[in-house]
Amino acid sequence: MVIDRVTVRPNTSNNPARPNGLVLIRGAFLTMPDPPVLDTFDVASGVVFRIEDALQLDVTTAPSFAPADCAAPTASGMIRCKSPDGTLSATFRPTSPGGPVFLINLKWKRVDTPPALFGPIRVTMTHAVAVERIGDATSCLVTTSALTCRTP
Repeated sequence: MVIDRVTVRPNTSNNPARPNGLVLIRGAFLTMPDPPVLDTFDVASGVVFRIEDALQLDVTTAPSFAPADCAAPTASGMIRCKSPDGTLSATFRPTSPGGPVFLINLKWKRVDTPPALFGPIRVTMTHAVAVERIGDATSCLVTTSALTCRTP
């Protein structure tokens, strides 16, 4: 997986029941649907994301996208997913119907992210039970309000 951009905003809420951290991810991944590899992308078994930085950030989408959280693919093959509580949404858009390259946009609101963040950031997406797609964003900028990392 190639990560174009990841932005993580730290949780500054004083209410532990209502964190206000934010994770935004934009990237792409390659599938190889033809034999002998037969690597495809679908959401039939759900999708889980894990985001880690070089310090304390290690969050996993919970609940992840269950199959029912995702709409059927459109005619162009785009899949939209949204968690039941509305905190997590993603689009998976093939550059052509059926892939092999999928563009991904993810927004995760109300995340309990740590106050200190430092790059690089690793994103792991797991689907089809055991298929892991991993991407690292290593060119990072830390400000008081967010950590933003890109792939150089």
